[in-house]
Amino acid sequence: YGCSMSATKLAVAEYNNARVLLWNSIPTTNKQPADIVLGQPDMTTSTRVVSSSRTSGPLSVFTDGTRVAVSDYLGHRALIWNTFPTASGQPANIVLGQSDFTSSFCNADDPSPPPSAQTLCAPKGISSDGTRLFISDYNNGRLLIWNTFPTVTSKAADVVVGQPDMTSAVTAASSTYTYSPADSQVSGGKLFLLDSLASRLMVYNSIPSVNFQAADNVLGTASMTSVRSNSINLVNP
Repeated sequence: YGCSMSATKLAVAEYNNARVLLWNSIPTTNKQPADIVLGQPDMTTSTRVVSSSRTSGPLSVFTDGTRVAVSDYLGHRALIWNTFPTASGQPANIVLGQSDFTSSFCNADDPSPPPSAQTLCAPKGISSDGTRLFISDYNNGRLLIWNTFPTVTSKAADVVVGQPDMTSAVTAASSTYTYSPADSQVSGGKLFLLDSLASRLMVYNSIPSVNFQAADNVLGTASMTSVRSNSINLVNP
């Protein structure tokens, strides 16, 4: 579903097989096999399990060649490996969104309570600018930002984008609210946030440093409050 590449490594999140494949070098031939699998004990297993070494539905992955971070959509969590794994089935060092490696409830409880700075509900995109970590918390309608790459389990996020505070999950489209953020990327000091169900791309001219920071520009819709698909055809319908 998602992939990430450093100068020397490649990582691919394979949702249907509930695993992440790693290549120790950038592939140069067709059908070059992966070197390592995460989330499964071997290359031929594809069962959905929640633990430190298993994944239930990885959608997105980030690597800088050293660290690996994975959004485990069905586990309502993100996993982090502090160093690039050297063996298949290697357990993660850190979990975000849950208090331990075996829990998997939306917003860390059942029935689902309001979100917090430490919880996730169906996270999709995960990315980093090398310092910060960004997770698109899809079902909570927000993007969470950690100002430094987390080094402890269940670390609270520092900034929320798309909601006024860490406990809100409002479904709305405006310059400050996000409807259904699915992915984000940073380039040139700007944050680009894909708000998928609103059919728009929100642009922040600087990395948000406070909660509920307004976007500076929007692409794909006629205004900050529009959510109709294809309201502006940037290239093709």
